[in-house]
Amino acid sequence: MTTLAESDIAPKDSLVTGERRIAVSSLSRENREVWPWFAFAALGLLTLEWHIYCRRAWLCRRTP
Repeated sequence: MTTLAESDIAPKDSLVTGERRIAVSSLSRENREVWPWFAFAALGLLTLEWHIYCRRAWLCRRTP
């Protein structure tokens, strides 16, 4: 990188495109991780499968 402006990766207060200047909104957007939702869904599915398996095993053992 030949200039400091090229390597400056800090967030800017505005974006300049041609002659237009776009201001940053006051709402901040952040990256949120999604993997905990998938992990909880997988855990819920695993619990449901375990419950169904145990129930079927108990019913099969109970009937002569």
